[in-house]
Amino acid sequence: MNWLQALSESYDNYSIHIGKEEKVPLVPIFHTTQNADVEIILNIEGEIQKSRLVENNKVTVIPCTEESSSRTSGKTPHPLCDRLEYVAGDYKKFFNLETDSFHQAYLKLLGQWCSSPFSHPKVQAVYTYVSKGTVITDLCNNKTLSLPDNIEASVKNKDFPTKAFVRWLVRVEDDPEDALWNDKTVIESWVNFYDSLQQKKGLCYVSGKIENLAKLHPKKILHSADGAKLISSNDTSNFTYRGRFSTPEQAYGVSYQTSHKAHSALRWLIAKQGYRDGSLAIVAWHIQCKKIFNPLENSKELCESTKFCNYGGKEDFERKAHTGEHCAKELRKRISGYTTKLSLTELTKNPNMVIVALDSASPGRASLLCYRRLSEKDYLLRLEKWHTYCCWIQEYENYSFTGAPSPIDIAKTAYGKEVNQELRKKIVREIFMCIIDGMPIPAHLLQACFNRTIQRHSLDQKEWRKLLGITCALFRKYHYDKTQRNYQMTLELELLSRDYLYGRLLAIAEHIEYTALPDEEKRKRMTNAARFMHRFANYPFETWRTIELSLTPYRERLISKKRGIFIKLEKEMDSIMSAFKHEDFVSSEKLTAEFLLGYHCQRKANFKTKEIETSTETN
Repeated sequence: MNWLQALSESYDNYSIHIGKEEKVPLVPIFHTTQNADVEIILNIEGEIQKSRLVENNKVTVIPCTEESSSRTSGKTPHPLCDRLEYVAGDYKKFFNLETDSFHQAYLKLLGQWCSSPFSHPKVQAVYTYVSKGTVITDLCNNKTLSLPDNIEASVKNKDFPTKAFVRWLVRVEDDPEDALWNDKTVIESWVNFYDSLQQKKGLCYVSGKIENLAKLHPKKILHSADGAKLISSNDTSNFTYRGRFSTPEQAYGVSYQTSHKAHSALRWLIAKQGYRDGSLAIVAWHIQCKKIFNPLENSKELCESTKFCNYGGKEDFERKAHTGEHCAKELRKRISGYTTKLSLTELTKNPNMVIVALDSASPGRASLLCYRRLSEKDYLLRLEKWHTYCCWIQEYENYSFTGAPSPIDIAKTAYGKEVNQELRKKIVREIFMCIIDGMPIPAHLLQACFNRTIQRHSLDQKEWRKLLGITCALFRKYHYDKTQRNYQMTLELELLSRDYLYGRLLAIAEHIEYTALPDEEKRKRMTNAARFMHRFANYPFETWRTIELSLTPYRERLISKKRGIFIKLEKEMDSIMSAFKHEDFVSSEKLTAEFLLGYHCQRKANFKTKEIETSTETN
């Protein structure tokens, strides 16, 4: 089972969507899409009735040939709708450009269609009209286009739409569908005609049948202007297939129908439910048309997007800290609503889940980065593992949840919101492989997130809290993959590692200072613990002495005004200090991201009441 077969199969299963008006439609065989600029309305006798510019719904499904769907230049017309230089016989008259050969090639192809047994009266009306050679004259007379005084200068400066794309409407009495791109009988007419022309028989490596083989393969995978192809063998003079084969078909024979179905389905699926970042595209789907869990969403988005699952009521992730086991349970509730609808055979044997990732290696070439076809059980288990172990308390600007962050948020955490696109794509690909293939979190990525998070003094505090949760989640997953150690998201008093204890110590120091501050100052200033976080992570012992000395006035203030709180916090600090081994405490080694876990858990434990937690939102 390869990616072409999976996509071709999906096209057949999703056939109910073929031809529906969508931003990126699922197109019929031997058709493609194009953004139209002008539409011309004819009667059945081929006489122009009206013309107008296309303002909305520009995406148009048009008939195409194998050559025209892949054209980059040359005289390769589409058979019905095309640019002015093809459809206008008077193009040369107005623009003094040699386009007779373009128009004649267009007329020849359209004429062949009209003279075939598969002709259609509406198509015949278009042929009758364009044969008159008055398209631009009529557009100007109808004031659809306006010719400038200096034609040559206008064409040179691209002020005039010399390459405007034309689509057709033919009005027939008692026929409600006048748009040719929506008329199923016109679509069927072209499919039957073009199929009758196919003579290049051979073995399709995908279907295993003797079929009409494709010489050229579609482009426009990511968008209408995308020229990158996944399959190409047009280099006959160098090394594309030389040595072992004499023709490209011997290397990889694919029927035109299979190629078209696969590329059309891929284009539609990416637009409908895929992730795109420049030339990178990642999409997951179910071959049998079932809704799925998106592998690139964070835990909150994933759960909210699966309302179709009957998991027994909607319940948002709670703001308070939970253990990893609780989070896994929350996710399983949602997954179980999906799995209970499926038989064991469906879950384990049928590889109906498909994941594809692709990127453009160059403007004309796209590469398949990843292709996986899994059973639903395997797919769900991999998602569940990711969201269970790459899990922490996440505090976003407008909401909070306990779960895994999205790959794009991880990339922004590592290298900032303005991260270079190529680097961002690289990070998203890496995280995607961690999710789908269970790969461990890359050490360099964890370190990059850690380095940004400890620079708290240079970050907006809302952004910093988001970074803190994401970095903790990554460390938790990284450490689980490496040692099977499952860190809890609540304070672990029995955990006595140096980094964890230092994190707890910093949180206590911060809380002492913050509690001692007057209410009017709490929102205006950053604590010393916060300001020194970067230095503390690199020189914990030396920096702690500085932080401890800075606590003196705040301790005195607590003794006089909040003695009970002071005593409690001092006991907590003494308990942490006594848990250190002396050699660990005075060590000059830098702290790892584990210190953030200790800091975050202790910080959450410090603010137990809702009132206090609310009052510290800006801290």
